[in-house]
Amino acid sequence: MTPSGYGLGQSKHAPGSPARKKPDPPVEPLQAHGIPEEAAPAVHIPAFSTTIATKQQIAALDAAEDVKPPAAELAVEQAAKLEKDVEDHTAGFSKSVASAVEVTRELLRQLRDSTSSTEVVDSLWQELEQLFEPANAAKTALPQFMEKQRDNISLYHSSMMNQTICETQVELDLQHKKLRTQHNLLLEQQEAFQNYRSRTDPSLKELKNIQECVSRLTLEKGNFKTEVDKYKAMLEQEIASKAEDRKTTDALQKELETLITSKKQLEIENETLRKTATDTLGQLKNTEQKLNKDLLKLQIEHRLLIVKYNNQTSEHAGTAARMSEQVKMIEDLTTSVDTLQRQNADLQRRVEKADKLAQANADLSKAKEELQKQLVDLKAVFSTTKDDAESARAEVQVLKENTSKVTTTGTSDKALVQKVKELEEKKKDLEVAIGDWSDLASRSYKKFKDMEPVYNDAEKHRADASQKAAKIIELERQLAAAKDEKSNGVGNAAGADVAYWKNKYETLLSSI
Repeated sequence: MTPSGYGLGQSKHAPGSPARKKPDPPVEPLQAHGIPEEAAPAVHIPAFSTTIATKQQIAALDAAEDVKPPAAELAVEQAAKLEKDVEDHTAGFSKSVASAVEVTRELLRQLRDSTSSTEVVDSLWQELEQLFEPANAAKTALPQFMEKQRDNISLYHSSMMNQTICETQVELDLQHKKLRTQHNLLLEQQEAFQNYRSRTDPSLKELKNIQECVSRLTLEKGNFKTEVDKYKAMLEQEIASKAEDRKTTDALQKELETLITSKKQLEIENETLRKTATDTLGQLKNTEQKLNKDLLKLQIEHRLLIVKYNNQTSEHAGTAARMSEQVKMIEDLTTSVDTLQRQNADLQRRVEKADKLAQANADLSKAKEELQKQLVDLKAVFSTTKDDAESARAEVQVLKENTSKVTTTGTSDKALVQKVKELEEKKKDLEVAIGDWSDLASRSYKKFKDMEPVYNDAEKHRADASQKAAKIIELERQLAAAKDEKSNGVGNAAGADVAYWKNKYETLLSSI
């Protein structure tokens, strides 16, 4: 009556079943009820890492294993109820079958005793039908019980799977928390490593430098060793060449004899040098005459420059006097024409230009003073050059006197030639200094000539400003007279004339 591979006595809910004694329900019920392992769903059990759990985690895990979810408890209760129903049905079925079997045996016995009557056969058939009815009912009830058992098993399995998933999720959360803690520890260790690295970098650099020094010292040691070997070889060569030096001394002795013979030739050359010294004295006289001529030219130029500078100073004094008078006139005009300054903007700009020109004049006066200082310097330079020329003449005279006292030795000739060279160098330096001062004088005069158009322009502006100031004064006088006439009573008759003169005054100011 039961399916193959499955028996009620083997159920995990049957009394005395080994499945009830085991605490791990997710695996045993599937095998205990005849479900093959291939049909069981694959449950992924996460592999734990080698991280050691704490006491609190172990206690929480034990508590989670002891406490079952509500669905699992409901499945356990339904399984117990189903077990009771199956036991009741089995007991009723066995009782009905046993009673029917007893009745059937009795009827069959009676049938063997008397086979003449058919009532016994009919009652037998009725008893058999009563036997078949509970058998059919048991046949139809057993699949229903199996459906219930499957539902209960699936409910229990799904609940335990959910519990396992929850436990796995909790374990995963714990693992993630541990990973985060480890990550934080790694970050802290990284920061500590960086700090350690920043502390040890100077020592590493110093170690690197020391290694370089060691390598360099080893290299120098090798170089010194090679140099010692080289000098040793050179010493050996020197010892070997000492004998050759002895030979060279003999050769030098012979050369000394040749030098004695060449000395006589040098004495002959000395005579020729004396003759050249006399020639240089003649040239020195010629240079002295040229220097005198150059000095006369420089004196003439100096006088001309003094005349030019005097003329320039007189011109600067006249321009400065004129500029001071014009400045006074401009100041008088600015104080008397305060009310007309708004309408006379162009004139004010020209007055400002005149002030700038006055500043330029002041700059030119400073330049004049500088030129005068340069003139004084030129005079001092000329006096120094004159003194140098006198000293040069005196030296030339001394040289003339010394020429008559020249000895036979060549040392005096060399000193004479050296003095001649020094005099020529002095002459060159004096010529360069005179050229520099001449260039300076020409540049200053050229600068004055370049600034002369600016002076002329300033004079023109001042003349124009004075003419316009005179016009303004005349118009103010006429305006004051018109006001007096108006105050005396004549103004009513002469109102048109006042308007006319006022309009004329305004047009004149606008034209200015």
